[in-house]
Amino acid sequence: MTKRQLLKRLRNRAYKLWRECVLIRWGYKCVGCGEKKLPNCHHIVPKIFASLRYDPINGIVVCPKCHKFDNRFSAHKNLLWFAVLLVSKLAAGEIKYLIRKMTAEGRVKIEPTVEYYEGEIKKLEEFLKTKGATNGKS
Repeated sequence: MTKRQLLKRLRNRAYKLWRECVLIRWGYKCVGCGEKKLPNCHHIVPKIFASLRYDPINGIVVCPKCHKFDNRFSAHKNLLWFAVLLVSKLAAGEIKYLIRKMTAEGRVKIEPTVEYYEGEIKKLEEFLKTKGATNGKS
């Protein structure tokens, strides 16, 4: 396996673990309308902030309609609606945490290395253990 293939495999593993953490955190249902079908995980802070890319606090569950497809109210089409939704669903400490992490990182680019992904995977696996629900998935 080449280094590039290994990095891709680790990135996919980290993303799948992040997604599972976010789904568990929000009870597998859309925070906008409560729908449980086809849950999507949406990054609150864009993925360009590498220190938050795989942080479970930086994720929220939305159904396809609330994520992208509603013409008026969706995370991608109406930022004001999404901001109000976030403020109503996140604890004040979580919002402050995300802002602190974004501000501290600035424009620092994290090089995706094997060590970076292994560290992120370890943190996500610990999160799942504390939630007591790996559901037998890897």
